[in-house]
Amino acid sequence: MAIQQSISELLDGIKEAYKKDLIDKGLRSSGKSSASLRTEVNENSGTLYGAKYIYQLKHGRKPGKFPPIDEILNWIRTKGIQARDGKTTTNQLAFLFARKIAERGTDIYSGKKPALNVDDQIKKLLTEFSNKVMKDFIAETKMRMK
Repeated sequence: MAIQQSISELLDGIKEAYKKDLIDKGLRSSGKSSASLRTEVNENSGTLYGAKYIYQLKHGRKPGKFPPIDEILNWIRTKGIQARDGKTTTNQLAFLFARKIAERGTDIYSGKKPALNVDDQIKKLLTEFSNKVMKDFIAETKMRMK
């Protein structure tokens, strides 16, 4: 098997692990995170790309600066969240969420919600990848020695 194909299978496995973990942990609202995951493979390397906010799903966001209001507005609209009092606008609600995050961090950061974590799956996939590549290398070496 060519190294390029092995890299592609490895990255596809990691991508699928992320997608499954997003669903399993209830971190999926619109599907944009999953849809943003894509791979790029060339002859000897590959890259897995995703939306920049996936980092926040893995690590949370610590208190400090206000997060981007536009992203929170999109999240509120996607989730269909509305203020309980019926008077607070969507923009005001987004500001309240952003202020809470700026003051306390996200629930993932504080450990109240589970973070996106595929480390164990990646270790397993890397072991399988290493075994495949080594097996192919040995087979190719034996063939060249004949």
